[in-house]
Amino acid sequence: MRIDVKSQAFKIKQMKRNIENFLNNISEATMQDSLKKLQAKRAENDIEVIPVDVLNSGDDDIISSLRQNNIFNIGDLKRYDAKSLGVVLNNFTPEAVEKVIQDKDILMRDITVNTFPKIDPDRLNKDSLILLKHWYFNTTYQRDVETLESLTVTSEAEALLNKMKKKRGKLLSLFQSSSEKEQINKAFTEFEQIEPELNEIKKLVDKLLPEYEDDKYARDAFINDSAAFYAYIESRTGVAPTTHSGDLPAILVEEIQNMELDVSGLTGGTLRPYQLFGTKYAVYNKRTLIGDEMGLGKTIQALGVITHLFTEQKTRAFVICPKSVMANWAHEIEKWTGIPVKIFHGAKRDEAYKEWLETPSILITNPEHTKNLDIDALDYVDCLIIDEAHLIKNPKTQRTQNAIAIAAKSEYVMMMTGTPIENNVNEMKHLIGILQPHIVEEMERHPRMNEPEAFKTLVSPAYLRRKRIDVLKELPEIDFIEKFSEMSGKERDYYNEGVREGLSGLMKMRRAAFTGNSIDDSEKLANIMEICTEAKENGHKVLIFSFFKDNLNLIHETLGAQSAGIISGDVGMDERQGMIDEFTAREAGATLIGQIDAAGVGLNIQAANIVILCEPQWKPSTELQAIGRAYRMGQTRNVIVYRLLSEKSIDEAITQVRDEKLKSFNLYANDSSVADVFKAQEVEINEAEVQKEAFEIERKRLEEAKV
Repeated sequence: MRIDVKSQAFKIKQMKRNIENFLNNISEATMQDSLKKLQAKRAENDIEVIPVDVLNSGDDDIISSLRQNNIFNIGDLKRYDAKSLGVVLNNFTPEAVEKVIQDKDILMRDITVNTFPKIDPDRLNKDSLILLKHWYFNTTYQRDVETLESLTVTSEAEALLNKMKKKRGKLLSLFQSSSEKEQINKAFTEFEQIEPELNEIKKLVDKLLPEYEDDKYARDAFINDSAAFYAYIESRTGVAPTTHSGDLPAILVEEIQNMELDVSGLTGGTLRPYQLFGTKYAVYNKRTLIGDEMGLGKTIQALGVITHLFTEQKTRAFVICPKSVMANWAHEIEKWTGIPVKIFHGAKRDEAYKEWLETPSILITNPEHTKNLDIDALDYVDCLIIDEAHLIKNPKTQRTQNAIAIAAKSEYVMMMTGTPIENNVNEMKHLIGILQPHIVEEMERHPRMNEPEAFKTLVSPAYLRRKRIDVLKELPEIDFIEKFSEMSGKERDYYNEGVREGLSGLMKMRRAAFTGNSIDDSEKLANIMEICTEAKENGHKVLIFSFFKDNLNLIHETLGAQSAGIISGDVGMDERQGMIDEFTAREAGATLIGQIDAAGVGLNIQAANIVILCEPQWKPSTELQAIGRAYRMGQTRNVIVYRLLSEKSIDEAITQVRDEKLKSFNLYANDSSVADVFKAQEVEINEAEVQKEAFEIERKRLEEAKV
């Protein structure tokens, strides 16, 4: 076989260089170097805002004197050496001043060594990518990497090719010794023998290098299994990440985790670890903004704060939330705590307010309704919760001014928003200024604090945000969240018409909550819009299912351009697939609306991981088939299913009957496994039987309500 020696030598040299570069880039030494850079960068930001109180100086007078001289945190202190600090602390001995400097240096060193860099897959820099690629290739392709590391065949090939280059033509070969010609011919033979191995190595390199050069492979692997990445880096460094604590400095995380929290009053369930941390964070820092991504249970964390404070005899709690979720707040409080609820709304609002002032309880109202409160006469509030805090971002509105006035009278304040508010610095400053004004003052004193990383660290005592990816391993693969709403007067009238018609009026009763026809007169519709808006801001897509075409049309009209269309029974398969393709191609925030019997069967719509069920169906299998459009084995993101239920309606009765019939299948518990959920499809339920029993339960409830 004729071998082009020059061409082969070039290819082998290039392949060897590619392998060496690849192995160097994913080596332990390169990873450790990048890790140290990331640690130093994050530690630098963390150090800036750590209060001087944590210094082990043993002298409260020194700490007080530091503060009097505008040295509030380690960032301020590190700008001084012993000589310049001695001028500031001129009432203390040189030894005492030197000890402050030593304590600061020790603290800074400890923080740097024990800091784990925060990896944000949407903002990866060079060093973050080095860490991710080191992990990805040394785990996913461990054997292949080991093969390349122990490789000798390329060096052997180079040595053989160097001998093969000496081969001469017939005339010139006359001047070579027989021994030399024998060595050259032997090199050709040996090269032919190792060529198959070289070809296999080439295939391996051709497989690995494109994945290395394209950042998406390592990035996607991290998104799909961030916990594995953290565990791997911890095993290499001994430094453990705090994946449920957002961007907080490690030293503050430790202090928060060590605080005692009494949530024995949460009788309706157990907080997940990240929720427990969020609750501790809010209690520890007193006045905070919790910005967890949608579906992570901000309401439950707020109730954890309230129940803890109740054990400390701080029993005057106040919740300000949008009108569309007031009913849901009341339902969640009853479900989780049993603490009495007073609603400041409607004809009995003054009576409810008086009872709240006199008895341990939780008052609920909406921002607009605060104008009816005599805030000046309100002496104190133990704990104020402001849900959807981004709605009070305009300081010129009365509702914002009222919220600020109530917050000023509150010892503990917990604002909540699922909107990534850190993207709007002015809005963030406004809210943080209500909670902890000294943080905003610090920004004004040090303009560098407005840089993204420094800004995040500075606001960390007031702002906590976790994304779903941060706590993915603490979440079930399918998370069911019930959202209750109250019918408007118009909707309740329509509902009562259905009740009077008996069983034949069931359809009216089921769709009554959408007959308000606008977000002002339909809380269910308002809830859908809020979920879709939050989904868009957090990078998700949404599937919406209802049995009723009128509901679907109303939702489609209300969503406008955000909707990719309606899949109903009269839409052909080609048109359906066209809608799905368009939905898949659209950016985050896109919604696809489907009639549950039509779109819930036989379609694969994995582009979405938020599902909204507008009303409960008679059979759980109907809902599960719809959920199955978004959830498939291998789905890389956990799916959130919002079940919209109208309070004091047939919705509750249907759910009650179905759950009783399912018995051992606790279908909609937050921690239900995927296996349990999909096994529940096998349970036979007679639809007519469910209808009769649900109607009877609702009829009895209405009769008792009259008494």
